[in-house]
Amino acid sequence: MIGLACALALCACTASMLAPTVVDEGYAKQKWEDATMEQLNEGYHLYVNKCAGCHHLHNPKDYTEEKWRKEMPEMGKRAYLSLADQDKILRYILTKKESLTQK
Repeated sequence: MIGLACALALCACTASMLAPTVVDEGYAKQKWEDATMEQLNEGYHLYVNKCAGCHHLHNPKDYTEEKWRKEMPEMGKRAYLSLADQDKILRYILTKKESLTQK
């Protein structure tokens, strides 16, 4: 029981560490002029709530942009995500990847 509690705490901690920040919004606006903090938050929540339903959350910097772009349509289809929701997740992931890489 303690092991489960620790595992859940670790997952929650990891997910919360990946929440978008104001700095992330700046990175997003460099890539997409129409990017907003609201979109990044929506992408983050979709990533945490939809993607983690099937597998552990991957750190955005673990894969190249090309790999994220290649995987998103297949994973989005499996998760029954609209193209708009897939785009929100991808924007969030690529923004966070840039932010984490800069640190």
